[in-house]
Amino acid sequence: MNKKIQFVNGDVDIKIFAFTSENDFDEYMCMFTVTNTKLTFNQQVTQLLESYKKLTTQGYSKELPNLHQAEICFKRYYLSDISNQIDELKSITGQEDFPVSIVQQAPLKGCKICMWTYMMTNIQKEQISKNTYMISHHGYDEIWTTQNTAEGANSYIQTKKIFKEYAKTLRKHKCTLANDCIRTWLYVNDIDNQYAGVVKARNEVFDEEGLTENTHYIASTGIGGRDTCSDIYCKLNALSIRGLNPNQKHYLYALDYLNRTSEYGVRFERGTYIDYCQRRKVFISGTASIDHLGNILHIG
Repeated sequence: MNKKIQFVNGDVDIKIFAFTSENDFDEYMCMFTVTNTKLTFNQQVTQLLESYKKLTTQGYSKELPNLHQAEICFKRYYLSDISNQIDELKSITGQEDFPVSIVQQAPLKGCKICMWTYMMTNIQKEQISKNTYMISHHGYDEIWTTQNTAEGANSYIQTKKIFKEYAKTLRKHKCTLANDCIRTWLYVNDIDNQYAGVVKARNEVFDEEGLTENTHYIASTGIGGRDTCSDIYCKLNALSIRGLNPNQKHYLYALDYLNRTSEYGVRFERGTYIDYCQRRKVFISGTASIDHLGNILHIG
């Protein structure tokens, strides 16, 4: 059953998108947004964490009785000024035992930080590398990786290193980029000048890994976002799932409205859905406002 709940805790607006089921496997997407923009960064972080703690310990006992049993399997912080905020954020949160993504994307409502958490019930977690965790449930292993960056003079060099290293990590765990990667998020610093290099590198790695217009690509978002260092041009977050059969994965097309991305030189699927655990989960890519010929519709 799908539920959407919104409430306010102090100076934090909380939106919960819940999927509950009869097989004891519930999922919760929670977005925490500070509403009082006059608070200091320290105060805003503290308010977010206190709201999360209250939500998971007290929760909504009637509407979401299993929420207190859920564990975080992925968290992302959106910061307004990552270079000047990252140390203070980490000093407050301490070491967190799940995959954490931190990116500079200034929250729209004027606060200094927002927090997105994705939680599940009845899971097992294992850290398998510095930035990668394996979340296991019902015979599936979800491999969440965050904060993947690389050194290099430009976005092309960095992106190629990042994807090749990620593919190497997947192979260590009997997965491949083509067979098991479901979703990627690419945060590109100075995207107007650096996106072309990201695209070229991704295309080349996809060719090497067997991801072509005759097979399939990966649902993805490529968007502007900064890391702590100005010379980091690309950061990768990704989700792969081990244990899915080919007939459980499907790719979404709406060719009367959006053409294949490969027709204009980039490579990602418009959307992917998987059928597992008595549910259908849909991953929609972030994309530009274009028509079925690749022409820009709305400039903004």
